[in-house]
Amino acid sequence: MSQITRDELIIKIKNSENLSGLDLSGIDLSNANLFSAKLPEATLNNCNLTDVNFRESDLINSLFDSAQMSRIDLRDCNMKNCRINQGFLRGADFRRANLEGAKITNCDLRRANLMGANLTNVDFSGSNLYRSDFQASKLINTDFQNALVDGAYFTETDVSGAIFPAGFVPLK
Repeated sequence: MSQITRDELIIKIKNSENLSGLDLSGIDLSNANLFSAKLPEATLNNCNLTDVNFRESDLINSLFDSAQMSRIDLRDCNMKNCRINQGFLRGADFRRANLEGAKITNCDLRRANLMGANLTNVDFSGSNLYRSDFQASKLINTDFQNALVDGAYFTETDVSGAIFPAGFVPLK
């Protein structure tokens, strides 16, 4: 459980404090404006992050296990090597985010916007990506094994070395 309150966290983020390694497990941050937060290596397990604005934040190596993240704004975030497992991310906005090397497994990402994102070496195993938009994204060596990718959009996308479910052909 978090040792910091929601209000204390928001003040620290507004003051541009580096909150590296902070454990925020279980905290309810729904609807919070956490623009440009510095939370590398943070733990946000079992958090309510619905409708949170994390735009332009540093979330490198952060953990988001079993987090509620629907409609979260992660545009232009650096989420390199983060781990999201069993998360609920319907309608999440990852436009232009750097998720290189991330593990986003067993998640609900239906209708997520990943346009222009760097998804190189991302593992989407077991995730539901129905109608997600990967337009102009970098999907080099991305793993979609056992993922539901029906109806996802891959226009102008680099899928070099990407592993898709058997018989799946990306819609362009």
